[in-house]
Amino acid sequence: MFYKSLLSVAVIAATMSVANAATVYNSESAKLAVGGRVAANLNSVFADNGASKSCDSGDKDECKVKLAGSARLHIDAESSITKDISAIAFAEWQVGATSSDNGKFNTRYAYVGLKSDSYGQVVFGQREDAFYNALSGTDIFVDYGFSTTDAGSRNEGLVVYEHSIKQFDFAVSYETESSKVNSGLAGAVGYTISEELPLRLSLGYETVDGVKNKGQDSYDSVGFGVSYGSTSTGLYLAAIYAKTDVDGSSADTDSYEAVAAYSFDNGLSVKGGLEYAETNNDTAISDLVAEVKYYLNDNVYTYAEAQIGLSDIDETKERSHDKLSVGLHYNF
Repeated sequence: MFYKSLLSVAVIAATMSVANAATVYNSESAKLAVGGRVAANLNSVFADNGASKSCDSGDKDECKVKLAGSARLHIDAESSITKDISAIAFAEWQVGATSSDNGKFNTRYAYVGLKSDSYGQVVFGQREDAFYNALSGTDIFVDYGFSTTDAGSRNEGLVVYEHSIKQFDFAVSYETESSKVNSGLAGAVGYTISEELPLRLSLGYETVDGVKNKGQDSYDSVGFGVSYGSTSTGLYLAAIYAKTDVDGSSADTDSYEAVAAYSFDNGLSVKGGLEYAETNNDTAISDLVAEVKYYLNDNVYTYAEAQIGLSDIDETKERSHDKLSVGLHYNF
């Protein structure tokens, strides 16, 4: 069913790679798939290491273009408990792909839970919280984009419940104490008009107590989203707005994002987006993101993506550095 697929909106980053996973075991009651990707990217220096110096400074090392390799590995498991209930597990790691990163396995996802066509699914572990469901419509780029808000980000110690009923999808999550926060609570609800008119409206809310890496601040965020179509075929449009109020701080933020994409039948897609954020009426983010991607086959794609600074950032009094990434990705 079309509406059942809405549950996957909260785990877009994971499911994009799972689609290429190879099934290594499959029986009537259980299955296991293993997958991942290996990538090579040619990055501008500012995309590679966030250097703040200008190429006009005369420092040649700050202006070099760099080639970087990366890799991911994931496992996806499911086991039947009853006719309508299955146990599920998913884990994904960013793997050190160069000699300088040997031995590094950074966890991106690690969750286990139960799912049911009738009752939805509940998972425990590390992934995006429920607030992401309201904002994920603009998270469509490979490297850049979706950077105006930290709300709805991937966190550890989560309990997330999701379900869809006809045109409605909803989610709620609770975040236990971790190295980042004391606790958090989030919820989101979405409504899609119909399969023939795939226009989705979403609303989300998140409250977090004690952001430990930012001076023990707490914050509340509300977000709105609208999207039309699918990123896999034809025209796709999306926009979000999020407002974050930080307790005891002057870091209250208004975030705006809008994207447009078109996917052709021959494997070519083009995407563009605008990002803008204000912190206490000062411009914090202002840029344009553009991407061209081409699938050579179901497993391999090549792409070029750029992030271009627009208006000046008030803190630095200059526009953000332009970034460029050209890559080849093999998904297995």
